[in-house]
Amino acid sequence: MTEMPREGDSLGLAVVGLVLLILSWLVLLLMVIGRVASGFLLAFGAFAVSVVGLGIGLFGAVQHVRDSRR
Repeated sequence: MTEMPREGDSLGLAVVGLVLLILSWLVLLLMVIGRVASGFLLAFGAFAVSVVGLGIGLFGAVQHVRDSRR
């Protein structure tokens, strides 16, 4: 059988997702203001990290709500 995730795990996932989102937005902001040289791979990587962070954060938030209703 699979173990049910603990409540702290779901909040940890939400925090990891938030950190990934903030880091990707920071990289994109630095590219826009000209502090970091913009390139296709960096822009695509920042976008990918943003999408992954959003997915992980939403999954963690949904798990937290589900766990708190039990």
